[in-house]
Amino acid sequence: RIIRILAPLRTLVFSILVTLKSLLWAMFLLLLIIYVVAVLIVQSVTTYRADLLSDQTVVSELEDFFRDLPRAMWTLLQTISGGVNWREVGVPLNAMSAWTGCC
Repeated sequence: RIIRILAPLRTLVFSILVTLKSLLWAMFLLLLIIYVVAVLIVQSVTTYRADLLSDQTVVSELEDFFRDLPRAMWTLLQTISGGVNWREVGVPLNAMSAWTGCC
């Protein structure tokens, strides 16, 4: 009787273990995309920050979200997962450049 109960459980556990490989590759791909986009945004923010004519209120808002690469990656992850509204992050990016605002 216990064998009849454990057979479906064994199948379920095996199925979960088989799908973990796909899950890990999907997470790796997502992390890679977040990394590349964060590098591009941090590079743009750093260039904008170095400009003497840049608006200091926009610079301070950008530094809150994109001061360095780990913070930028964390901000992008939060916008994807719903932790931060994309509008809060997108407004200073759009004020910096139309290219970064639309992407």
